[in-house]
Amino acid sequence: MSNIYKSIFFELLAILFLLCRRDFNGVIIFFIFHSIASLIISAALVRLIPNKYNKNHLLNIYFITVLNTLSIFVGYIASFYICIIFIRKQKSNINYKIETLNIYDRISFPEIRRQLGEGVTNPLAENKISKDTKLKILNLFSMENNNIAIKIFKFLVADNDTEIRMYSFQSLNRLKNDINKKINMAMNELDKATTNYEKAECYKKLAFYYSYMFKMELSEHELRNFFIDKTLYYINLFKETMSDGEIIFLEGEICFIRKEFDTAIELLNRSLKFGINTYMVYPVIAEIYFEKKEYQKIRETLNSDFSLKLNFSLYPIVNIWEGIK
Repeated sequence: MSNIYKSIFFELLAILFLLCRRDFNGVIIFFIFHSIASLIISAALVRLIPNKYNKNHLLNIYFITVLNTLSIFVGYIASFYICIIFIRKQKSNINYKIETLNIYDRISFPEIRRQLGEGVTNPLAENKISKDTKLKILNLFSMENNNIAIKIFKFLVADNDTEIRMYSFQSLNRLKNDINKKINMAMNELDKATTNYEKAECYKKLAFYYSYMFKMELSEHELRNFFIDKTLYYINLFKETMSDGEIIFLEGEICFIRKEFDTAIELLNRSLKFGINTYMVYPVIAEIYFEKKEYQKIRETLNSDFSLKLNFSLYPIVNIWEGIK
């Protein structure tokens, strides 16, 4: 029994060293103590072997020690093999022929249909949920400032219940007022600015605040062009002083909205040189190619950066377009 306790002691010591020293030296020390533990337990096991099978005592100890030491590698190899099998089974072999798809079945970029909260919009539109549930949804999204929340508010503005309509209208109005307050604050800062740098910072803020009104679909359709023009106005004022990747990216988005596709692609690619992340730029470029019906370029764009697959929202789009020939 003492040999068994010694073996357990050295095995625990090996694990302790591996946890404390997470480097190559720690791995070497782990296998040294693991081998000692295997040797001790082998000496105990050899005594249990019948004499007629235990003629070469040292050879049996050596064989069992090697077997125990290498068994851990067998476990690693088996685990990797199982992982590879599961990964291969998950890969889809379906090839999509984009030219034969119906236009309504084609994929839109970069919108993801299964984002958090978006699934509630269909039941809301069909009026299938109770008033209490609608109030809970409004309360949940009341402090959110994103397109999903705005979509829900707009659905519920047309609800039959007066309380629901008022709550939805109040939430939309709050978002508009928040942006208007930010615009007024930026205008006051601009009046007090003395240096070109301070003025440029104010121009940048104003460009983004005005862009929120049409990008988040908060403005009426008649005022959309007004907010786009105001955004471009402050972008041009900013560009007279300095260059910035975020401003270039925003200008590229506006060119895309205005159907100026070639200019938009040029600006979006230029924004990458200023440090804008590819997972922001490439989906917009892919959407432009989709509008131009250049489907092969969509595939090339999305496959040009492996990190796009690491983005939770973009992975489904990249994965689907990998199969499109």
